[in-house]
Amino acid sequence: MGKRSDQKIPTEKSVLGLISLCAKQGALKTGEFMADSAIKDHKAKLVIISKDASDNTKKGFKDACAFYKVPYREFSDRYTLGHSIGKEYRVSIAVTNEGLAEKIRETIDALSIAPDQTDAGGK
Repeated sequence: MGKRSDQKIPTEKSVLGLISLCAKQGALKTGEFMADSAIKDHKAKLVIISKDASDNTKKGFKDACAFYKVPYREFSDRYTLGHSIGKEYRVSIAVTNEGLAEKIRETIDALSIAPDQTDAGGK
């Protein structure tokens, strides 16, 4: 008999659940201004930008994350991200809890759905 794996296969829904958990714990800064402030104040442990954000927004966050050494990921769309935290839509999210940020980053990476990733502050 083969070895049984108890590891769950990551899904987009599991990432959204983790983001929702962050929101409930107060470990998120959402919106362009708040996320950017969290990066510059060294509070952001992971920045997530929706895949449908403008190129200018993506570049601005990518550059800030590289400069301040914060992991950056592109994930889902603005409406799905927003609904996961009880808002209509959100383009930018900064996770401030290090443990949850790492778990979210690992799950997104396992999904291989974030083709444009940088790991400036990563492990």
